[in-house]
Amino acid sequence: MQPSHRSGYYRWDHHWGKPDCPLCPFFNLVISHDVWLLTVKQIKGNATVVKDNPAGVAFRALFPTKNQFTLTPSGPVKGVVVAQTNKGGTGVSYNIKMENLPDEGGPFVYHIHQEPVPSDGNCTDTEAHLDPFERGETPPCDPDLPQTCQVGDLAGKHGAIITSSGSTTFTESYTDDFTATSHGQSFIGNLSVVLHFANLTRIACANFKMMKLTQNMMSSLDDLLNMGDDGNVTLST
Repeated sequence: MQPSHRSGYYRWDHHWGKPDCPLCPFFNLVISHDVWLLTVKQIKGNATVVKDNPAGVAFRALFPTKNQFTLTPSGPVKGVVVAQTNKGGTGVSYNIKMENLPDEGGPFVYHIHQEPVPSDGNCTDTEAHLDPFERGETPPCDPDLPQTCQVGDLAGKHGAIITSSGSTTFTESYTDDFTATSHGQSFIGNLSVVLHFANLTRIACANFKMMKLTQNMMSSLDDLLNMGDDGNVTLST
């Protein structure tokens, strides 16, 4: 591969019968410096496993947010996303319960967004997904390769919200290795969770707030859903 006369470009040229590279008999390929940088950026875009999360740290995002009234036939969307340091400090354990989901418009997706919900409850102001590795939203996340997904794309990595026939309630638990309860580029504690229709219209959103734990175990989601705004809870073993 030799530099061309065009600054920042590289070129493979072919001469039939005297190829300069194995692919040259088939085509001329010009790769710009910008494309090369994009390739490097894509490699850089793989998320790293977070291994230093502090024990006993947890956050709760409670729906609905004050001043936010996304109504369904049975009332506003109600729910909780609890995120706490996973055992050993690697990754974050998530426990989720959502109620009063819309009857139509699913499967619903949800993500951690890069800004908190403002005081007026406007979900649009939460901006885009948490994406410290600048991966972008396309192509879609491959759950078999979660390190290649956006850090905040929880639904992409762990599955969308699908309710059973006649039900508007959803519960799920899993561990995500790429989000953090420790301060850093993948920290979730000062951010928000946004719930979307399948077409990505935003339904509801809520801010993560720190919970004051007495034990590093999950209590019932119903208790976490109904406890007060101070976030105090005694967790059962």
